[in-house]
Amino acid sequence: EVTAAAPLLQADRADVAQTFTAKEINDLPNIGRNLQSMELLNPGTAKLGWQHASDEDPQGSVQMVVNGQLFDSMGYQLDGTTNQDPILGIIVINPTFDSVSEMKQANQDFDAEFEYVGGGNANYSTKSGTNQFHADAFEYLQLNTPGFKSFAANPFTNLPSPLYRQNQYGGSIGGRLIKDKLFFFGDAQLNREAQGGSVITSVPTLQNRSGNFSDWVASNPNYQIYDPTTGNPTTGVGRTPYTNNTIPTSQLSPQSQALLSYFPLPNHVGVASQPYLDNYAANGDIAVTANQWDTREDYYLNEKNTFFGRYSYAAFTESAPGVFGLIGGGPSFGVYAGSSQALNQSLSLGWTYTISATTINELRFGWMRYHVFDTPNGFGQAPAA
Repeated sequence: EVTAAAPLLQADRADVAQTFTAKEINDLPNIGRNLQSMELLNPGTAKLGWQHASDEDPQGSVQMVVNGQLFDSMGYQLDGTTNQDPILGIIVINPTFDSVSEMKQANQDFDAEFEYVGGGNANYSTKSGTNQFHADAFEYLQLNTPGFKSFAANPFTNLPSPLYRQNQYGGSIGGRLIKDKLFFFGDAQLNREAQGGSVITSVPTLQNRSGNFSDWVASNPNYQIYDPTTGNPTTGVGRTPYTNNTIPTSQLSPQSQALLSYFPLPNHVGVASQPYLDNYAANGDIAVTANQWDTREDYYLNEKNTFFGRYSYAAFTESAPGVFGLIGGGPSFGVYAGSSQALNQSLSLGWTYTISATTINELRFGWMRYHVFDTPNGFGQAPAA
Protein backbone atom coordinates (compact mmCIF):
# COMPACT_ATOMS: atom_id res chain seq x y z
CA GLU A 1 0.00 0.00 0.00
CA VAL A 2 1.43 3.35 -1.06
CA THR A 3 0.41 6.54 0.69
CA ALA A 4 1.50 10.14 0.27
CA ALA A 5 0.99 11.04 3.92
CA ALA A 6 4.17 11.98 5.79
CA PRO A 7 4.99 9.68 8.74
CA LEU A 8 4.58 11.26 12.16
CA LEU A 9 7.70 9.59 13.53
CA GLN A 10 10.92 8.32 11.95
CA ALA A 11 10.87 4.79 13.30
CA ASP A 12 13.49 3.05 11.14
CA ARG A 13 16.57 5.06 12.18
CA ALA A 14 17.80 7.39 14.91
CA ASP A 15 19.79 9.98 12.95
CA VAL A 16 18.94 13.69 13.00
CA ALA A 17 19.14 14.67 9.35
CA GLN A 18 17.85 16.98 6.67
CA THR A 19 17.31 16.02 3.02
CA PHE A 20 17.24 18.28 -0.01
CA THR A 21 15.47 16.83 -3.03
CA ALA A 22 16.40 17.61 -6.63
CA LYS A 23 13.45 20.00 -6.87
CA GLU A 24 14.49 21.90 -3.74
CA ILE A 25 18.10 22.06 -4.94
CA ASN A 26 17.03 23.66 -8.22
CA ASP A 27 14.28 25.89 -6.78
CA LEU A 28 16.07 27.41 -3.79
CA PRO A 29 18.15 30.54 -4.54
CA ASN A 30 21.88 29.89 -4.57
CA ILE A 31 24.24 32.68 -5.62
CA GLY A 32 27.04 31.09 -7.61
CA ARG A 33 25.21 27.73 -7.82
CA ASN A 34 27.48 26.06 -5.27
CA LEU A 35 25.67 22.91 -4.19
CA GLN A 36 27.84 22.14 -1.19
CA SER A 37 27.14 25.56 0.32
CA MET A 38 23.54 24.44 0.89
CA GLU A 39 24.80 22.34 3.79
CA LEU A 40 24.97 25.63 5.72
CA LEU A 41 21.14 25.62 5.76
CA ASN A 42 21.21 22.78 8.27
CA PRO A 43 20.83 23.64 11.98
CA GLY A 44 24.09 23.50 13.92
CA THR A 45 26.30 24.43 10.95
CA ALA A 46 28.43 27.56 10.57
CA LYS A 47 31.00 28.68 8.02
CA LEU A 48 34.56 28.56 9.30
CA GLY A 49 36.32 31.90 9.78
CA TRP A 50 38.98 30.96 7.20
CA GLN A 51 38.66 29.01 3.97
CA HIS A 52 41.10 27.09 1.80
CA ALA A 53 42.59 29.17 -1.01
CA SER A 54 40.82 28.87 -4.34
CA ASP A 55 43.95 27.61 -6.13
CA GLU A 56 43.91 24.42 -4.01
CA ASP A 57 40.13 24.28 -3.68
CA PRO A 58 38.83 25.28 -7.13
CA GLN A 59 35.62 23.25 -6.72
CA GLY A 60 34.53 25.87 -4.19
CA SER A 61 33.97 23.64 -1.19
CA VAL A 62 32.99 25.34 2.06
CA GLN A 63 34.82 24.63 5.30
CA MET A 64 32.25 24.54 8.08
CA VAL A 65 31.93 23.59 11.71
CA VAL A 66 29.05 21.28 12.65
CA ASN A 67 27.89 21.20 16.26
CA GLY A 68 31.17 22.77 17.33
CA GLN A 69 33.40 20.08 15.80
CA LEU A 70 36.50 20.77 13.70
CA PHE A 71 35.78 21.35 10.00
CA ASP A 72 37.58 18.13 8.97
CA SER A 73 35.19 16.17 11.21
CA MET A 74 32.57 16.62 8.48
CA GLY A 75 32.30 13.62 6.14
CA TYR A 76 31.30 13.53 2.47
CA GLN A 77 29.89 10.64 0.45
CA LEU A 78 28.96 10.41 -3.22
CA ASP A 79 26.71 7.48 -4.09
CA GLY A 80 27.75 5.78 -0.87
CA THR A 81 31.52 6.00 -1.45
CA THR A 82 33.99 8.40 0.17
CA ASN A 83 34.19 11.83 -1.46
CA GLN A 84 36.63 13.58 0.88
CA ASP A 85 40.29 14.48 0.52
CA PRO A 86 42.16 12.88 3.46
CA ILE A 87 44.70 15.73 3.77
CA LEU A 88 42.65 18.91 3.34
CA GLY A 89 39.41 17.38 4.62
CA ILE A 90 37.39 18.99 1.83
CA ILE A 91 34.91 17.57 -0.67
CA VAL A 92 36.55 16.16 -3.82
CA ILE A 93 33.62 16.33 -6.25
CA ASN A 94 31.26 19.23 -5.56
CA PRO A 95 28.34 17.83 -7.59
CA THR A 96 26.48 19.82 -10.21
CA PHE A 97 22.84 20.69 -9.62
CA ASP A 98 21.69 18.61 -12.58
CA SER A 99 23.43 15.44 -11.44
CA VAL A 100 21.96 15.06 -7.93
CA SER A 101 18.69 13.37 -7.02
CA GLU A 102 19.05 14.28 -3.35
CA MET A 103 21.50 15.45 -0.72
CA LYS A 104 21.10 14.18 2.83
CA GLN A 105 23.08 15.60 5.74
CA ALA A 106 23.02 13.80 9.08
CA ASN A 107 24.44 15.84 11.96
CA GLN A 108 23.69 13.47 14.86
CA ASP A 109 23.32 9.74 15.53
CA PHE A 110 24.23 8.68 12.01
CA ASP A 111 24.89 5.06 11.08
CA ALA A 112 27.91 3.26 12.53
CA GLU A 113 29.48 2.85 9.07
CA PHE A 114 30.28 6.58 9.21
CA GLU A 115 32.12 6.36 12.53
CA TYR A 116 35.19 8.05 10.99
CA VAL A 117 33.44 11.45 11.11
CA GLY A 118 32.43 13.41 14.19
CA GLY A 119 30.61 16.52 13.05
CA GLY A 120 28.22 15.21 10.44
CA ASN A 121 27.95 13.35 7.17
CA ALA A 122 26.66 14.62 3.82
CA ASN A 123 25.67 11.95 1.30
CA TYR A 124 24.97 13.00 -2.28
CA SER A 125 23.05 10.62 -4.55
CA THR A 126 23.20 11.02 -8.32
CA LYS A 127 20.30 10.65 -10.72
CA SER A 128 19.44 7.54 -12.73
CA GLY A 129 17.85 7.25 -16.15
CA THR A 130 14.27 6.03 -16.65
CA ASN A 131 12.25 4.40 -19.41
CA GLN A 132 11.29 7.91 -20.54
CA PHE A 133 13.85 10.25 -22.06
CA HIS A 134 14.41 13.56 -20.26
CA ALA A 135 16.80 16.41 -21.04
CA ASP A 136 17.44 19.98 -20.00
CA ALA A 137 19.75 22.88 -20.75
CA PHE A 138 20.52 25.98 -18.72
CA GLU A 139 22.61 29.10 -18.50
CA TYR A 140 23.33 31.07 -15.34
CA LEU A 141 24.92 34.48 -15.84
CA GLN A 142 26.13 37.15 -13.45
CA LEU A 143 27.71 40.14 -15.14
CA ASN A 144 29.04 43.53 -14.14
CA THR A 145 30.42 45.32 -17.18
CA PRO A 146 32.75 48.23 -16.32
CA GLY A 147 31.35 51.47 -17.64
CA PHE A 148 27.70 50.76 -16.86
CA LYS A 149 26.23 53.87 -15.26
CA SER A 150 24.80 51.78 -12.45
CA PHE A 151 28.32 50.93 -11.31
CA ALA A 152 30.08 54.01 -9.99
CA ALA A 153 33.83 54.41 -9.81
CA ASN A 154 35.61 52.80 -6.90
CA PRO A 155 35.79 55.53 -4.22
CA PHE A 156 39.15 54.25 -2.96
CA THR A 157 40.99 53.91 -6.29
CA ASN A 158 38.96 56.35 -8.46
CA LEU A 159 39.02 53.66 -11.13
CA PRO A 160 35.97 52.16 -12.88
CA SER A 161 34.39 49.23 -11.09
CA PRO A 162 36.36 46.04 -11.87
CA LEU A 163 34.89 43.34 -14.08
CA TYR A 164 32.96 40.47 -12.54
CA ARG A 165 31.49 37.77 -14.73
CA GLN A 166 30.27 34.25 -14.02
CA ASN A 167 28.86 32.36 -16.97
CA GLN A 168 27.78 28.83 -16.05
CA TYR A 169 25.99 26.67 -18.61
CA GLY A 170 25.31 23.05 -19.39
CA GLY A 171 22.60 20.43 -19.43
CA SER A 172 21.69 16.79 -18.83
CA ILE A 173 20.05 13.86 -20.57
CA GLY A 174 18.73 10.55 -19.28
CA GLY A 175 16.78 7.59 -20.61
CA ARG A 176 16.93 3.89 -21.41
CA LEU A 177 19.29 1.78 -23.44
CA ILE A 178 17.23 -1.38 -22.91
CA LYS A 179 13.67 -0.95 -21.73
CA ASP A 180 13.17 -1.97 -18.08
CA LYS A 181 16.80 -3.20 -17.96
CA LEU A 182 19.58 -0.73 -18.76
CA PHE A 183 19.38 3.01 -18.12
CA PHE A 184 21.77 5.93 -18.55
CA PHE A 185 22.13 9.47 -17.27
CA GLY A 186 24.71 12.12 -18.11
CA ASP A 187 25.25 15.80 -17.45
CA ALA A 188 27.82 18.47 -18.19
CA GLN A 189 28.48 21.89 -16.67
CA LEU A 190 30.97 24.51 -17.87
CA ASN A 191 31.95 27.63 -15.98
CA ARG A 192 33.78 30.69 -17.29
CA GLU A 193 34.45 33.23 -14.58
CA ALA A 194 36.31 36.51 -14.22
CA GLN A 195 36.71 37.66 -10.64
CA GLY A 196 37.61 41.33 -10.81
CA GLY A 197 39.33 43.24 -8.06
CA SER A 198 41.09 46.51 -7.28
CA VAL A 199 44.44 47.00 -5.59
CA ILE A 200 46.29 49.97 -4.15
CA THR A 201 50.02 49.45 -3.70
CA SER A 202 53.28 51.41 -3.72
CA VAL A 203 55.75 51.97 -6.58
CA PRO A 204 58.92 54.10 -6.69
CA THR A 205 58.27 57.70 -7.70
CA LEU A 206 60.19 59.34 -10.54
CA GLN A 207 62.02 61.42 -7.93
CA ASN A 208 63.03 58.34 -5.92
CA ARG A 209 64.23 56.52 -9.05
CA SER A 210 66.78 59.30 -9.60
CA GLY A 211 68.12 58.80 -6.06
CA ASN A 212 66.30 61.72 -4.43
CA PHE A 213 64.65 60.57 -1.20
CA SER A 214 64.13 63.99 0.37
CA ASP A 215 60.38 63.31 0.66
CA TRP A 216 61.09 60.25 2.80
CA VAL A 217 63.27 62.05 5.35
CA ALA A 218 60.83 64.96 5.41
CA SER A 219 58.10 62.64 6.74
CA ASN A 220 60.39 60.69 9.09
CA PRO A 221 63.93 61.63 10.20
CA ASN A 222 64.76 57.94 10.61
CA TYR A 223 64.71 57.65 6.80
CA GLN A 224 68.00 59.54 6.51
CA ILE A 225 70.40 57.80 4.09
CA TYR A 226 74.17 57.80 4.76
CA ASP A 227 77.09 57.55 2.35
CA PRO A 228 78.44 53.97 2.75
CA THR A 229 81.89 55.06 1.51
CA THR A 230 82.44 57.23 4.58
CA GLY A 231 83.01 56.45 8.25
CA ASN A 232 84.13 53.14 9.75
CA PRO A 233 83.74 50.46 7.01
CA THR A 234 82.97 47.77 9.63
CA THR A 235 80.69 49.47 12.15
CA GLY A 236 79.40 52.34 10.03
CA VAL A 237 80.14 54.83 12.78
CA GLY A 238 80.91 58.34 11.49
CA ARG A 239 79.20 57.97 8.12
CA THR A 240 78.16 61.21 6.41
CA PRO A 241 74.47 61.79 5.58
CA TYR A 242 73.69 62.55 1.97
CA THR A 243 72.79 66.15 1.28
CA ASN A 244 69.05 66.54 0.80
CA ASN A 245 68.88 62.76 1.31
CA THR A 246 69.89 62.32 -2.34
CA ILE A 247 72.19 59.55 -3.58
CA PRO A 248 74.59 60.79 -6.31
CA THR A 249 73.89 59.38 -9.76
CA SER A 250 77.39 57.91 -9.89
CA GLN A 251 76.56 55.67 -6.92
CA LEU A 252 73.28 54.30 -8.28
CA SER A 253 73.41 50.62 -9.22
CA PRO A 254 72.78 50.04 -12.95
CA GLN A 255 71.12 46.74 -12.07
CA SER A 256 68.62 48.44 -9.78
CA GLN A 257 67.92 51.05 -12.45
CA ALA A 258 67.20 48.28 -14.95
CA LEU A 259 64.84 46.54 -12.54
CA LEU A 260 63.04 49.81 -11.75
CA SER A 261 62.18 50.23 -15.42
CA TYR A 262 59.76 47.32 -15.09
CA PHE A 263 57.67 49.12 -12.45
CA PRO A 264 54.95 51.56 -13.58
CA LEU A 265 54.95 55.15 -12.44
CA PRO A 266 52.53 56.34 -9.73
CA ASN A 267 48.96 57.03 -10.88
CA HIS A 268 47.21 57.56 -7.56
CA VAL A 269 47.47 60.00 -4.66
CA GLY A 270 47.58 58.17 -1.36
CA VAL A 271 48.82 59.99 1.72
CA ALA A 272 49.73 63.57 0.82
CA SER A 273 52.54 63.72 3.41
CA GLN A 274 53.99 60.43 2.15
CA PRO A 275 53.71 60.45 -1.68
CA TYR A 276 55.84 57.33 -1.91
CA LEU A 277 53.14 55.18 -0.25
CA ASP A 278 49.87 53.86 -1.74
CA ASN A 279 50.54 55.73 -4.96
CA TYR A 280 49.50 53.12 -7.55
CA ALA A 281 45.99 51.77 -8.22
CA ALA A 282 45.01 49.07 -10.70
CA ASN A 283 42.13 46.83 -11.71
CA GLY A 284 42.49 43.21 -12.76
CA ASP A 285 40.71 39.90 -12.72
CA ILE A 286 41.33 36.25 -11.91
CA ALA A 287 40.24 33.97 -14.77
CA VAL A 288 38.64 30.70 -13.67
CA THR A 289 37.42 27.87 -15.90
CA ALA A 290 35.64 24.68 -14.87
CA ASN A 291 34.63 21.68 -16.99
CA GLN A 292 32.55 19.08 -15.14
CA TRP A 293 30.60 16.06 -16.33
CA ASP A 294 29.08 12.90 -14.91
CA THR A 295 27.83 9.66 -16.40
CA ARG A 296 25.84 6.94 -14.67
CA GLU A 297 24.46 3.61 -15.85
CA ASP A 298 22.02 1.34 -13.99
CA TYR A 299 21.33 -2.29 -14.86
CA TYR A 300 18.40 -4.29 -13.47
CA LEU A 301 19.40 -7.93 -13.93
CA ASN A 302 16.33 -9.29 -12.17
CA GLU A 303 14.17 -8.66 -9.12
CA LYS A 304 17.03 -9.62 -6.79
CA ASN A 305 20.09 -8.06 -8.46
CA THR A 306 20.72 -4.49 -9.53
CA PHE A 307 24.01 -2.84 -10.53
CA PHE A 308 25.16 0.72 -11.13
CA GLY A 309 28.31 2.58 -12.15
CA ARG A 310 29.05 6.31 -11.99
CA TYR A 311 32.07 8.37 -13.07
CA SER A 312 32.55 12.08 -12.31
CA TYR A 313 35.15 14.39 -13.87
CA ALA A 314 35.93 17.94 -12.72
CA ALA A 315 38.78 19.95 -14.27
CA PHE A 316 39.66 23.51 -13.26
CA THR A 317 42.14 26.19 -14.25
CA GLU A 318 42.85 29.45 -12.47
CA SER A 319 45.07 32.21 -13.83
CA ALA A 320 45.68 35.19 -11.58
CA PRO A 321 48.10 37.95 -12.63
CA GLY A 322 49.74 40.21 -10.10
CA VAL A 323 49.44 43.98 -10.31
CA PHE A 324 52.63 44.06 -12.42
CA GLY A 325 51.69 41.17 -14.70
CA LEU A 326 52.29 37.42 -14.79
CA ILE A 327 56.08 37.78 -14.59
CA GLY A 328 56.39 41.06 -12.70
CA GLY A 329 54.14 39.75 -9.95
CA GLY A 330 53.21 42.16 -7.20
CA PRO A 331 50.07 42.03 -5.05
CA SER A 332 47.16 39.96 -6.30
CA PHE A 333 43.72 41.22 -7.29
CA GLY A 334 42.15 38.66 -4.95
CA VAL A 335 43.84 36.31 -2.53
CA TYR A 336 46.04 34.52 -5.05
CA ALA A 337 48.55 35.33 -7.80
CA GLY A 338 49.70 32.44 -9.95
CA SER A 339 48.49 29.62 -12.15
CA SER A 340 46.63 26.55 -10.89
CA GLN A 341 45.41 23.42 -12.67
CA ALA A 342 43.25 20.83 -10.96
CA LEU A 343 41.67 17.54 -11.97
CA ASN A 344 39.30 15.80 -9.56
CA GLN A 345 37.80 12.42 -10.40
CA SER A 346 35.48 9.94 -8.71
CA LEU A 347 34.25 6.44 -9.59
CA SER A 348 31.52 4.48 -7.81
CA LEU A 349 30.36 0.92 -8.51
CA GLY A 350 27.53 -0.82 -6.69
CA TRP A 351 25.73 -4.17 -6.51
CA THR A 352 22.54 -4.61 -4.49
CA TYR A 353 21.36 -8.17 -3.83
CA THR A 354 17.94 -8.74 -2.28
CA ILE A 355 18.29 -11.97 -0.34
CA SER A 356 14.80 -11.93 1.15
CA ALA A 357 12.03 -9.56 2.12
CA THR A 358 13.99 -8.62 5.27
CA THR A 359 17.63 -9.06 4.21
CA ILE A 360 19.55 -7.04 1.64
CA ASN A 361 23.28 -7.11 0.88
CA GLU A 362 24.98 -4.11 -0.67
CA LEU A 363 28.50 -3.93 -2.11
CA ARG A 364 30.10 -0.62 -3.02
CA PHE A 365 33.48 0.15 -4.59
CA GLY A 366 34.80 3.71 -4.72
CA TRP A 367 37.87 5.38 -6.21
CA MET A 368 38.72 9.08 -6.13
CA ARG A 369 41.60 11.32 -7.15
CA TYR A 370 42.28 14.88 -6.05
CA HIS A 371 45.12 16.51 -7.97
CA VAL A 372 46.21 20.16 -7.96
CA PHE A 373 49.29 21.59 -9.66
CA ASP A 374 50.04 25.12 -8.48
CA THR A 375 52.65 27.47 -9.95
CA PRO A 376 53.39 30.92 -8.51
CA ASN A 377 53.87 33.81 -10.91
CA GLY A 378 57.43 34.30 -12.11
CA PHE A 379 58.39 30.65 -11.61
CA GLY A 380 61.18 29.73 -14.04
CA GLN A 381 61.79 33.37 -14.98
CA ALA A 382 64.98 35.28 -14.30
CA PRO A 383 64.08 39.00 -14.22
CA ALA A 384 67.36 39.86 -12.47
CA ALA A 385 69.25 38.67 -15.56
